[in-house]
Amino acid sequence: MSILPVIPRRVQGSELMMFRVAIVQAFFLAWAGVADAASFAALDFLPSDVSGDGQVIVGGRSVSVNEDGSRRLGRTVVDFPGYSPPTSYDASVFDEATGLLLLAGLADVGRDAHPQEISENGRFATGYSNESATNIAFFWDIDARTTRGVSIPVAGSDGRIKPLDVSNAGVVVGGCCESNENHAFVWSSEMGGALLEELPSANPASQALAISLDSSTIVGWVGELGSGARLPSRWSVLGELSLLETPGWAEAAVATDVSADGRTIIGQGLNAVGLPSPESRVVVWNEAGGAQPLDLILQLAGVDLAGWTLDTAVAVSSDGRTIVGVGTNPDGFSQGFVAVIPEPSVGMLLGLGLAGIAGLRPAQARGESGRSRVE
Repeated sequence: MSILPVIPRRVQGSELMMFRVAIVQAFFLAWAGVADAASFAALDFLPSDVSGDGQVIVGGRSVSVNEDGSRRLGRTVVDFPGYSPPTSYDASVFDEATGLLLLAGLADVGRDAHPQEISENGRFATGYSNESATNIAFFWDIDARTTRGVSIPVAGSDGRIKPLDVSNAGVVVGGCCESNENHAFVWSSEMGGALLEELPSANPASQALAISLDSSTIVGWVGELGSGARLPSRWSVLGELSLLETPGWAEAAVATDVSADGRTIIGQGLNAVGLPSPESRVVVWNEAGGAQPLDLILQLAGVDLAGWTLDTAVAVSSDGRTIVGVGTNPDGFSQGFVAVIPEPSVGMLLGLGLAGIAGLRPAQARGESGRSRVE
């Protein structure tokens, strides 16, 4: 695989401020005072990630943030004078200490970058560019200033790889192959790439959406091509599959993110064809309590949601307690939110009616730009 240097490019001046939007100091000052209690608040932007320490939330052109918020992955407009169109989006990292750094390999004339995630330690990032309905997948070692292509040795994977997350060890997960990248994979620069285990089916499908900080746990969904019925799932880093409990109020579900140690997983319920619906409540899975609805966890902890429904789970902090997502506010509009949940307790589990449910069962497997800070 080729190794490319990180190449500086001319950046539009207004884009240098892309990470510095929506600093909600008053809200987070109050939040810091009740850090050990359950809480809920609306955001004035749609979140894309939360830092591992739960203190920084990003959105807009900022797509991902590391453990302490010191590095944030995003998109920056780059000039290509004399071409039409004259600009493209490139992947970039904003470092609190050194400023903006453009990452090589993605943007080109007529081709935009789609950076996806930065590792919690801030060293690695992953993403892709697309052109003519194909994806070119990339992996960056930010500290070493190198860029590598991501490849999977499977027929049909060329131009069909979509990396979605990366761990502190540089292990990348995502979806590949077919027209919708619907086969989960794991990749590292040392070991190369491989597909993850899927359900036994003539037309299996899956996607890996997130990996834990320590690379021990991968989460996402499994199902069948052509069917929206998705089952929430987790894999070991070796690719071994287990199914998470599908919440009782939903016909399907997906797992979207995981805590640092893999013990807390978040996601949302879906309808039978895999689409959002009134059943699309945010779900929290843990080893003690099975599939728990986030809204009920908060209500039992004394939090008044005041007419909100919590629809989509976007990201969770390293300790599994701070969750950001998108809900429907009391006026009926989509809006971002941040919630802090308490540590699981016997009383909480009894209240949920889920005490003693592990939430996991073996699979019959075949062989898958806003910014807020707590000051």
